[in-house]
Amino acid sequence: MPSGIQQSMTVDLAVSGGLNTVTQPTALAPNQARLMLNGVMPQGRIGPCAKRPGSVPVTTSPLANPIQWLTAYRTGAIDKIICTAGTSLYRLSGTTLSAATGALASAAIYEVDYTDGNSVSRKIITDTGTIKAYDDTTFTVSQITPAADDPTPAPPNILSTLHTKGMKYCFSYQGHVFVSDGSDTWWYSKRYTFDYFPSVQWERWVKNNDYMNGPGIAFDNVLMLPMRRGWGVLFGENFDNFQGNQFLNTQAGVVAPRSIQRVTYPNGDQTVVYLSDDGVYEIYDNELMDTGSRRYSTRSVTVDKLDWDAIGLSEADKAAAVGYFDARASLYLLRFNRGSERLCYAYDTRNREWYPWTNIKAAGFLRSEILYYAGETGHLHKFDASLGSDWNESTKTTGTAIDFYRATDMIKFENTGQMSILDELIVNARQYATKSSLDISVVFYSSKQDVQQALKNQYATWDVTEWDESAVANLDYTDLVSAPMPLIFCRNSYYFQIIFRNNRDELCEVYDMTIKGRSSGY
Repeated sequence: MPSGIQQSMTVDLAVSGGLNTVTQPTALAPNQARLMLNGVMPQGRIGPCAKRPGSVPVTTSPLANPIQWLTAYRTGAIDKIICTAGTSLYRLSGTTLSAATGALASAAIYEVDYTDGNSVSRKIITDTGTIKAYDDTTFTVSQITPAADDPTPAPPNILSTLHTKGMKYCFSYQGHVFVSDGSDTWWYSKRYTFDYFPSVQWERWVKNNDYMNGPGIAFDNVLMLPMRRGWGVLFGENFDNFQGNQFLNTQAGVVAPRSIQRVTYPNGDQTVVYLSDDGVYEIYDNELMDTGSRRYSTRSVTVDKLDWDAIGLSEADKAAAVGYFDARASLYLLRFNRGSERLCYAYDTRNREWYPWTNIKAAGFLRSEILYYAGETGHLHKFDASLGSDWNESTKTTGTAIDFYRATDMIKFENTGQMSILDELIVNARQYATKSSLDISVVFYSSKQDVQQALKNQYATWDVTEWDESAVANLDYTDLVSAPMPLIFCRNSYYFQIIFRNNRDELCEVYDMTIKGRSSGY
């Protein structure tokens, strides 16, 4: 470069990455953000960064108590949306949540749908009281009545005893119902029954006084059992060949029982994702042995992206976190509280990036055609990508506009110790039929320049669009893209940081940007 002659510089920046708070300044991947709120790579599109979907209640009236769990009762191809609040189980009917007959010990249930050998289907429930079953036909919840003992010398049924142990967790595996009181022990039913637990059918996982911390999850041909300081493993198919008291070689145990989810990546890889003490981990299959068995390991999916300690969660905040994998959107959603804040970190399996969201008041998520959530409001809510706010009522009377915020890395043109000049910023964004705009700020060495509604991305419609609030669009294009109008700055600085924001009830989606400037020539 000739000394003393300024050299023109053009830098193209993608926005397809998520949040990165651990890499040093100026060293982030070009598509990542140093700070982000309520952004997402939209469902069905690769590359853009958009405001996350808004939400609206589906129910017209809230329950009197906060909803503590959301699930579905599945019969064939039909999903019936179920939730729990207070001491009742509710089923959605139209826009109303109706209470089933029968009481729960707690709304913080664990449950599994199960069909026995006689084709009797129930939702098995553990709620720290007796073991219960939900009968959708009679719309009732009741304690499971133990079956009569098989003739001797068959082992007796100890279900009556298990009722007194206050079972916390349940799941099904290989035709058995498994239950645990949160100790190091799982009891399991006779195969293809849910009302007979033979006295000899139990397994313990004894290691360092550890205990079970969530329901088991099948992975490949083994059963993974979450523990507070690690993971137990069960091999085999039934009582005759079950091999218990086996463990993964990991110290990354489970801190949040409801964070555990099986996740699928676009290439077909499957892992088990969960929250541990220092971030989110996944169990993955890393080797096929000569014997035909497989080797499993754990790895962090946050360590190179998020400073987990800096998020500032208490141990209680972590333990209460809730995870859900929405396969249709390719998002693992991890929801937790931080004081009065209601946060959700969305992990996109398409690019393995994280996107923090705010104002998600969810105790559970459910995909049943639509992605729903429910929690402290007592309402069942649905996400809707056509909304720019989180509405409090189904009538959309009051709500909170989603605050979309994205800040780039610290950008520099040279390493000479001299200032460079940023001349222009060009942003490519999506156009909408509804009102849409984007505030842009650029932070310089000793100042900040804000341009409110720098881009107005609504296309003009006669007698609909306000004057000076729209831009021309050619509807013959396959995609509506705003005209890339350059923003002129001509300011010098050692570093530049570009901020996008929209905190209004509007949609916005950014495709990419280009910055033009000059190096000092030093």
